[in-house]
Amino acid sequence: SSNSGLSTDMATSFMKRGYDVACINFRGCSGEPNLTLKSYHLGFTDDLKQLLSVLRDRGTTREGPIYLSGFSLGANVVLKLLGELGEAATDEYNIRGSAVIAPPLDVSKHYLCLERPGISKSLYTPNFLKSVIPKARHIHDRLGAENVPFDMDRVEACTTVAEIETHLVSPIFGFRDNLDYYEQVSCGQFLKGIGVPTLIINARDDPFFDPSVRPEEVVPYNPVRYVCEDHGGHLGYMFHTGEGGGEEEVGCVSWASNELGRFLEHVDNSGASS
Repeated sequence: SSNSGLSTDMATSFMKRGYDVACINFRGCSGEPNLTLKSYHLGFTDDLKQLLSVLRDRGTTREGPIYLSGFSLGANVVLKLLGELGEAATDEYNIRGSAVIAPPLDVSKHYLCLERPGISKSLYTPNFLKSVIPKARHIHDRLGAENVPFDMDRVEACTTVAEIETHLVSPIFGFRDNLDYYEQVSCGQFLKGIGVPTLIINARDDPFFDPSVRPEEVVPYNPVRYVCEDHGGHLGYMFHTGEGGGEEEVGCVSWASNELGRFLEHVDNSGASS
């Protein structure tokens, strides 16, 4: 949601550096129910690309550089889109850089972390199911069972994120199953196509991510810079302010949001965005 603390913290960091900010709500995340069959997923770049097309058609992209940012699922969407666009990111949309937090580079390895004992299984998964299943029921009842490609009984019986991705996400978006979904949408494979300066921040103790996914093996490509902190969990460093109070730090925002803003400001000032 654009009203979430994470979104507003990032927006504050960018705005205090003089940038205009637009935050996209994925379908069903704004407080208004999604009225269509398709909502969003880790690799659903259509809505972000539509926003960029609107900005281009309005002439906004000719007024100055565009920078992209996001966290978690949104970070995956940003990186995947940039990799798909390649040079067109700059040529068509004047995108000159990006900075993201906690993208899942290889979901085929990460998804099992959500099923292991711990906070991911005991806290995240129940809350995720509590949010997703009623939305599926709303679409099922609104469109009718004959007009949806998923079995509502099987969706309501799901107890893991992987099961939801197999029985709900996959049939809606045309994937064979959850493993096919992960293989097609994980952003790590798209990094080699990115053509703009990009910062990725992750944490080694992220409970959602398999530590065997080594950043130096997944992110060897320029112009992508990968920063992996020892601590931070999954977005936990977005709740901690920076230390030191140097000139480059912006007050009242977290360390992570400050780092994102600092990187994009550096790209802007270095001439890489011209």
